[in-house]
Amino acid sequence: MNKIEIDDAAVALKREKERARMAAYREANLEKVINKLHQASTHWLRHSYGSYLANDKQVPLTYIRDELGHSNISTTSLYLNTDAKQRQKVVSEAFTGV
Repeated sequence: MNKIEIDDAAVALKREKERARMAAYREANLEKVINKLHQASTHWLRHSYGSYLANDKQVPLTYIRDELGHSNISTTSLYLNTDAKQRQKVVSEAFTGV
């Protein structure tokens, strides 16, 4: 083997190791997801849906309330997951106009 062939073989081996590592990672991650779904209840799925609409898509709470059939908006407000950093950002933007 000449130098170019050795370099090509080394690159191919490195790529194959990376593919194997990524395949193992995906398989382990898939097992975690499957285990989580096995634990899922209708309540968990409903809460996840409401949280997704409220936090990720910024759907107004009144729409989510109607979609989920809540009679009281305070029940729907439980889907709002706010953290300190997000609250600080929103308040700061309100006062600075940024």
